[in-house]
Amino acid sequence: MSAESNVPRGSSLNENQRRHLLVSCAHIDSLLRNIEEVMASANSQPVFPKYVNDLSPVRKKTIEDYLTRIRTQLIQVLQGQQIALEKPRITVTHSIHTALTFAEIAIEELSPKDMRGYGAVSETAAADLNGVMQELQSIVQQVHRYVLQGSAPDLSSRIQDLNGEKKDEIVLLRKIEEIVSRRGLVEFRSTLQMVLERLEDKSFEIAIFGRVSSGKSSLLNHVIGMEILPVGVTPVTAIPTRVAYGTKPEVQVRIEGQGIQQVELQQLPEFVDERLNPSNQKRVANILVRYPSARLSEGVILVDTPGLGSLATSGAAETLAYLPRCDIGVVLIDAGSTLSPEDVKTIQALNEATIPVTIVLSKADLVSESDRCHLRDYVQSHIRSELGLELPVRLVSILPQYASLLDSWFNEDIAIKYSEHQKLLRESIWRKVRALRDSVHSALQMQIMSQEHFGGERDNLAALTALRRGSGVLQAIVPQLRDVIEQVPRLKVQILGESAETVAKQWTDQSEVDVGEVLWSQASRRVMEVAALVREKIEHASTSLHRVLSEVSDALNVQELSRAEEMFVIREMPVFHMNREQVVVGKPKVVGLLGKGMLIHSASGRLKASEDALDAALRSYASLLRAWSDRALQNIEEQFAVYADRYRAQLDRFMNEKQLSSDEVGGIRADMERLSEATESTRAARETKVS
Repeated sequence: MSAESNVPRGSSLNENQRRHLLVSCAHIDSLLRNIEEVMASANSQPVFPKYVNDLSPVRKKTIEDYLTRIRTQLIQVLQGQQIALEKPRITVTHSIHTALTFAEIAIEELSPKDMRGYGAVSETAAADLNGVMQELQSIVQQVHRYVLQGSAPDLSSRIQDLNGEKKDEIVLLRKIEEIVSRRGLVEFRSTLQMVLERLEDKSFEIAIFGRVSSGKSSLLNHVIGMEILPVGVTPVTAIPTRVAYGTKPEVQVRIEGQGIQQVELQQLPEFVDERLNPSNQKRVANILVRYPSARLSEGVILVDTPGLGSLATSGAAETLAYLPRCDIGVVLIDAGSTLSPEDVKTIQALNEATIPVTIVLSKADLVSESDRCHLRDYVQSHIRSELGLELPVRLVSILPQYASLLDSWFNEDIAIKYSEHQKLLRESIWRKVRALRDSVHSALQMQIMSQEHFGGERDNLAALTALRRGSGVLQAIVPQLRDVIEQVPRLKVQILGESAETVAKQWTDQSEVDVGEVLWSQASRRVMEVAALVREKIEHASTSLHRVLSEVSDALNVQELSRAEEMFVIREMPVFHMNREQVVVGKPKVVGLLGKGMLIHSASGRLKASEDALDAALRSYASLLRAWSDRALQNIEEQFAVYADRYRAQLDRFMNEKQLSSDEVGGIRADMERLSEATESTRAARETKVS
């Protein structure tokens, strides 16, 4: 078939000629785009300029008009030959995503490790390079996250959708967002996002603590109104389980290294039950259950934690491992038993973390009505004498005839504290919105201040260098943390040796020794020493970063860092889990004839059967600790970047100062006035409500 046979009616060209015409027109259009890019580049402020702008605004506009005419002619030519224009296949978002991905790769190649290929890198230079990487990665990743949001609601739309009691703060926040967008103050978007998330979040987290079989899961099932959490007489809950409101029942399980999985409600025991997931062999990081319970509809989140008897160690750090964002700690005690040392330590740890504590005595049906007051008084007296605290004590039961006790506890303790929490949360948000308003006002003021009102160029460079090296602090400790965490699996030989010595020593005084308990105790102690070192290094880096931000904010005269609220809080530490089987072994009959070495050798033989379980538990914990440290560093890095990016932008404005027109200065002053008016209006409205 000839080329002419494929030619549409009305076209004077054959198929090959038509293809050449289309390619030529596409090439011409590409050249026109290049011209537009050259003119746009001349008007922008690139780091490495390629062109000198010799076009006046009038000439630029005239050329743009000519380009429009050429494109109109191209379209007419192609239409005259019945040639259809190809529709674009690549979205702008995809193109930007690709470019930013390559930018992130290029930034990674600035690492001290890669730079050593070009010569020796000193410690100072390595710190600077780590800071440069972190600084560039921070802003590029912010842009990347924004691009990948796609059609998700922007900040303006989300603020517009907010309503409720915090409407006064919303008015001021909306004004701030408008000015930030109008003035291109992108460095404030992260803080806007953070405050907005606090406004959107109404969650109120209640963590339930108690010894094994104290009835935590049963109590929570009755609060929810459905048998959701597995229960049993042996240790059941292996993983902290968060229960929140949802329009339909669903379970989200996050596995380390595998992301989030959606599973059916009936599959929950497979992940949370110690019997089905011993020592957390499935490496479950966290579990969120959603259920349409009326008691959860206000944003209340209940957390079912493993029993205190299955905690590896006691103390604030380990207890708070279950409290990534706890608002109330409920310590559940079996009414048929006494207050244990673990209970006291848990109460003390919660109190030291300024988390309100409620004591609940479960299984009140086991105690006569006349004895309940005596039991309540006894527990309160015990806590008062041990800790010097006056805490409320409630008695509850899951039996239907005692439903009033459960309702009384929930309504008078939980519901009231939720209302108080919302009030405190609003005050916290108001402080953050005010601080953000002050920062934006300061940034606007800096745009119209002369260079002499701040430190000279040397001072500016010193502040930027401090921020850059601060950014490198976290990068520098990453290899240190990995070296420390890698020690965990290597502890096996030391733990087995120490356990054998302990068993041999106990045999001299006891007829029987639980070698499983000894092994678990020794393993817990050694592992948590490593965890404490990891935490110490991260907290040291956190303190260093806060000090850098404080010094720069003082230099900028922007006093927005609250020493109480904005410290980088580190709570969520993983707890070491190991299947604690009771293995009671009697001492050798000839113990008196055996020397110390033979006794230790005999004990080592009894521990041999637990070697594989210990090895698996150590490797699992090393993986969890590594993932936790990565998340902790990422959280600190993000918090640091919120302020550091803002300070860099303000310092850059001083160092790259440009002459502002009188209209620009007038517009900035008008925005400053709008901010002040909105602040005063919001404050007046709040004071009126309070009075």
